[in-house]
Amino acid sequence: MKKIMILGTFHMVSEEDIEKVSDKERLENMDEEFEKLIAAISGYAPNKVFVEYERDFQERLDKAFENFKKNGGRSMNEVVKIAFPVAQRCDSKVLAVDWMEQGAAIRPCSDVIDALDTEPELKTLVDSFRTPVTDLSKGLLENFRILNSKKEVERSKAFYVNLARLGVKDYYGMGWLIWWYQRNLNIFANIASNLKDGDRALLLIGAAHKGILEEMLKDSKDFEIESTEGYLK
Repeated sequence: MKKIMILGTFHMVSEEDIEKVSDKERLENMDEEFEKLIAAISGYAPNKVFVEYERDFQERLDKAFENFKKNGGRSMNEVVKIAFPVAQRCDSKVLAVDWMEQGAAIRPCSDVIDALDTEPELKTLVDSFRTPVTDLSKGLLENFRILNSKKEVERSKAFYVNLARLGVKDYYGMGWLIWWYQRNLNIFANIASNLKDGDRALLLIGAAHKGILEEMLKDSKDFEIESTEGYLK
């Protein structure tokens, strides 16, 4: 059986994503907290670490990882702060599995989110499922526990699927949402093509992807999903 654990994260550098952090100064001074998280996840002992990095740029990722192993890393990107240290400790490969092409999208996510203002009742529902704001005063591990909890994973799935109800007359919400599911299907396909029996993989990815990808992996009947709960202690 092929085993995989998905660690949902907030984005530590990007300003364009829903799961991001605002208190970057505090984050830059949390080396001990990062060490606790890295040690906890390393206990899973993955032999492959998948990251939210475009598959077509694997060579660039390989060079970045080699540079990290020689010189360390200063970037606050979660790939550098979490995935690279875990992979180095576990002597794992780091593999890019993301896809970010135009695909089926006919409008950007921002247009869909803005259009929610035209349907107040739906907006209230969708907003109730938004990912909670990262509160670093609780500590890094606690924020990861929250993001990866069953409650938040289910809320995140509800946030996205309900966007399909926006502008249903001409399927306005689907103008972007179809791309979101296309992207996750491509990520699933990239993961599946890189796993063989006996592998123990870790996927570090924005928390919004966790529930959708876990469903795809389970539905394929070819993968065992390892919970993060036993490691984020």
